[in-house]
Order: sequence, then structure tokens, then C-alpha cells
Amino acid sequence: RFVSKENSWREVTEIDDVKLEGTLHGVENTPPVADAGVYQTLFDEDNNGFETVTLDGSNSYDPDGVIVSYEWVMDSMVLGDTVAVTLDLPVGIHVIVLTVTDNNGSTNMDTVTVTVEEGETQMESETLFFDDFQDSGFDGWVMDGGGFWVVTWPDEKPVPGKPSANRVAHADQCVSPVYLTLRDPLDLSLYGSVNLSFWRYVDSDLDSGEYLMVEVFNGVAWNTLFCWTDGDGDDDTWHHETIMLPEEYLVNSFCLRFVSKENSWREVTEIDDVRIEGVSHSSSAHLGSSSDTGFN
Repeated sequence: RFVSKENSWREVTEIDDVKLEGTLHGVENTPPVADAGVYQTLFDEDNNGFETVTLDGSNSYDPDGVIVSYEWVMDSMVLGDTVAVTLDLPVGIHVIVLTVTDNNGSTNMDTVTVTVEEGETQMESETLFFDDFQDSGFDGWVMDGGGFWVVTWPDEKPVPGKPSANRVAHADQCVSPVYLTLRDPLDLSLYGSVNLSFWRYVDSDLDSGEYLMVEVFNGVAWNTLFCWTDGDGDDDTWHHETIMLPEEYLVNSFCLRFVSKENSWREVTEIDDVRIEGVSHSSSAHLGSSSDTGFN
């Protein structure tokens, strides 16, 4: 019982949350259940040899009481004593033990494995060829076929992000195919991966049988990587294309050419910023690839 005696309304005694708890004779305590969380695999994003990990034991519970303590241990070293801990772990595989204790002193353990993998090696690429067509010529190219390529300002729309004075390569008066071919073949056999990128514009006025094509030479034959034609990529829009060349083209006599065919001065095909970059065999990973259209 609670007993109180006061003689004024200004004098106060109060109680709350009255609880009695007990354990019956002969009833054993049920131990808690530890849950150290799911196995984790992380990557050393900044290549400093460590990565931050959070260990979470919040799914642990006690069937007939409450958990009063948590302890995280790795290789006999205590990492923390809270329900969740955040710490930096080195590259490698780490087995961590969580021990929980309930209000009656019973304990239970669970383990979690955290793997920290090395980050990707930063690659240094080498520019093997680049032409932005700003020198008004085709010094790095050979032109032939039934028409010609000219360096001029974009005929219909500017290249995104380029100044108004920017020049591009424009195919003109090519009733039959006109070729713009690299003057000097490249030795790509020295590289583990090679990326080709360029801007391209294809007018929607192209008719059936007219096109802009990209062809590459693998030391034996010319093959088509891209072909934009009537109803397929001719959308009056500049697109930036980037592709990692298939391994079959990493030869010592690689060559590249752009081929256009149109029958009217109102039909436009143009290219800009042709770039070829290589990554050496010693790099541990390859450059990624992406393209607006992919192979044709």
C-alpha cells in the first residue's frame, strides 16, 4: 500500500507506473536471441585501404525479458557496446561476433561476415587520335568517293555545348558514297581496351538508300559499326556516340572511316570531335561502353 498525509492543497504526493515482477519457482529463463545482421560486401571506393561499415543488431530480442547489453567483438577486440556501431574496416574478410545479454544474465551470440573488396584501379587513358575540325582542313584524313567532305559551320543546328564559331565535318554533294578515312592506321594491339567517340548529326530528309555510316578495319576487312538512314537515326539531332571497340579490332593496322550518301544539298550529315582513346594492357579494368544506338 501507499500511504500519504497532507494538510494543504498546496502539498502534493503522487505515484505512477506501479509494477511487480517475479519469476515462478521452477520456471527457467529463456535466453535472448542475437541477430548480427546480414553478411555484407563493400568496396573500397576511394582506394585508401578502408571502408566504412555499419553493424546493426536491432533485430535481436529476448522472448521473456529485455536485452540489457550488446558487445561487438572481432579477433578478441571489442568494437562497440551499442545496438549498432559504425567503424572503418580494412580490405579483407572480417568475422564479427555479437553477444547480447538479457535482464536475467543469459547471453546469446551471432556472427556476421563483412567483406571489404579493393576498389577499381583508376585508369589512365591515352588519346590516340582526335580531330575537332577547327583548323579548316582534313590533315589527318583521306577523302575519296563521289562527292566531298568540307569543314564548315553546322548547317542546321549547333553541336550542344559548343560556341557559335565551332566547325564540323559536313558531307556535301555525295550522290554516290563519299569516304572520310583516317590517313594513318593505328596500332591498337598495344592496348587492353579502346574507346571510339564522336558527335554525329543525320538529317530527317534522308531518303531510302541514303545514310551516314561508321566503318572500321580489323586488318582483314571493313565492317560497319553504325548506319543511320531513313527512319533509323535520322532525327535532326546531334548525338554523342561512345563505344568500346570489340577485341577483334585491337589490331596493329586498325583504321576508321565515315561514309555518307545523299542526293540533295538540303540533306545533311555531319560529324565532330572524333576521338580514339586507349587503355594499356596493364590496367586492371576496361573502359565502359555506351551508345545511343549500338551496333547495326
